[in-house]
Amino acid sequence: MKIFVILALLGFSQTILAKIYFREDFAESDWSKRWIQSKHPNKEFGEFKWTSGKFYGDVDKDKGIQTSEDARFYALSSKFEDEAFSNEGKDLVIQYSVKHEQNIDCGGGYIKLFDCGLDQTDLHGESPYRIMFGPDICGPGTKKVHVIFNYDGKNHLINKEIRCKDDVHTHLYRLVVKPDNTYKVLIDGEVVEKGELESDWNFLPPKTIKDPDAKKPEDWDDRPKIDDPEDKKPEDWDKPEFIPDPEATKPEDWDDEMDGEWEPPQINNPEYKGEWKPKQIDNPSYKGPWVHPEIPNPEYKADPQLYLQKEICAAGFDLWQVKSGTIFDNPTKYQVEIGRVALINFGPDAGKLVAIVDIIDQNRALIDGTSSGIPRQAIQFKRLRLTKFRLRIPYGTNSRNIQKIWKENEIDKKFGETKLALRLKQQQLKSNMTDFDRFKLYKTKQRYNRIVNKKLALLKFKSKKTEKAGGGKTKGKK
Repeated sequence: MKIFVILALLGFSQTILAKIYFREDFAESDWSKRWIQSKHPNKEFGEFKWTSGKFYGDVDKDKGIQTSEDARFYALSSKFEDEAFSNEGKDLVIQYSVKHEQNIDCGGGYIKLFDCGLDQTDLHGESPYRIMFGPDICGPGTKKVHVIFNYDGKNHLINKEIRCKDDVHTHLYRLVVKPDNTYKVLIDGEVVEKGELESDWNFLPPKTIKDPDAKKPEDWDDRPKIDDPEDKKPEDWDKPEFIPDPEATKPEDWDDEMDGEWEPPQINNPEYKGEWKPKQIDNPSYKGPWVHPEIPNPEYKADPQLYLQKEICAAGFDLWQVKSGTIFDNPTKYQVEIGRVALINFGPDAGKLVAIVDIIDQNRALIDGTSSGIPRQAIQFKRLRLTKFRLRIPYGTNSRNIQKIWKENEIDKKFGETKLALRLKQQQLKSNMTDFDRFKLYKTKQRYNRIVNKKLALLKFKSKKTEKAGGGKTKGKK
């Protein structure tokens, strides 16, 4: 699991200067030196193991930590190395990824942020936290993303239902909280919920309340319709609902002394009209529904700093899982930053390299691709694939200097030697092939496979022959 807690300071020309306060990539096996397992009494905690799981893109780069024991609590935390921080006047971004490759039936996949009062060795379900964010699944009824903030000593849940992903694939969860008291929740880069903190959480008392002194006037008529006073019930209206069956006859063997007086059975009366009700007409005295007047709530006090977390010192897991196997990681290996080289992944310029020269907002960057023929322009992050290359350029560098630094760093040559570049080249070659070219390639592969299989069969034959000559399997030979 990589967790990013980012403070984005709004600067000149809408530039975002981000400071990463906590980052964990679990790239090395010594990750456990930075994380502390809780020893809270009377709790049997499960262990996290370091693995890339059952399926992955790269066995080394895709490693994370995985819950490994069923029906266990998990309590693990890590404190920030540098300092505690406050997000006052800054954006707060929390990001990490979850892969429920066990097809989880019931269990949490969320993280928590803590203040400096956390006792890591005593972390448990009742330990106070500042923010809780991430997916939670339990049966068909609970498949949601938690967004919980501690405000004024109380944990407040979001008033909306945000559905989480419930498959076995990796999904990236991101929470953005801004100083203007707005927020966004993103899954795999797509905004799934957004809004205002005051509207979507019950941090504060309501702005208005019903006036306790107001009462509905006695003469207030809220009936839209009334009985027509001119409408009269017809004289022949009242008929019984049931009548004796006129076709029924007394049975011949009926004995009045033994069976009592015979009465014909009852049947529905075809002339019965039901209860008479007068016609309805518009009420001339109708005033509409009475609305209880409201007054300003004397207990309400606006808070322009609902977003503010004054002190965050640690991140951690405090979970329960019935079926283990969840892997926490983050596929974002490189950061969006000034100078980062990126590949445009779709559109008319797909496959071309550019440099990020500015970050406009949470969704867009300003890019420069002078060396690849792309003019400076704004582009959405989802159209960029970040590479491992980065140019050392200051903010405001012009296109000519970027092109010069690009050549000095031999970016085109270095990228051309990467596996990604080779794979893209192969894809391009395949896309340009005709049907006849594909047929020739198929036949070539077929011939190659025949040659390989023949040689393999010959080697197996020789190996068996050697074993028989030696009276058994030869040792030390393959």
